[in-house]
Formats: sequence, C-alpha cells, structure tokens
Amino acid sequence: ISACLVGSEMCIRDRSDVKGDINCDGKADVTDLSVMCLAMIGDLTLDDGQITICDVDESGKFDMADLAHYKSYLSGVRKEL
Repeated sequence: ISACLVGSEMCIRDRSDVKGDINCDGKADVTDLSVMCLAMIGDLTLDDGQITICDVDESGKFDMADLAHYKSYLSGVRKEL
C-alpha cells in the first residue's frame, strides 16, 4: 500500500503494477508524465516510493533522462517503459 497522487490529492491505494504509473490509475500516460515534470521543477513533492516509480530508466535516480524516456514511450518511439 502506498500514497499515490490523484489529481491534486494524495490518497492511499495499492501500488500499481504498471511501470511508470505514478498516480496509481492503472496506466502509464501523460498524466504521470505531468506529475514527473511538476516534481522535477519543484512544484510537487514526491515520497520515496513515487520517486522510485519516476525512475523509469532504472538508473537509480530520478532525473531528466527519465522524462525523456517517458516522453519517447508516450510518443511511440519506445514500445515499453
């Protein structure tokens, strides 16, 4: 069980099994990328579990490379996260 961002509210849900699903809605989509962008610029604070989910390139840190990786997935360049 983890705290997940839904809209602008935090709620408790079972952690999603979908890679990159930061808001725990069962899919990796532009909403999750938006959350990542807000966190990257400091407008949103994520907990450790959410930061781990943001590390979609599995480099061990959440950084701009994760945003690029996610964007390329959403645009169809990558077939999976």
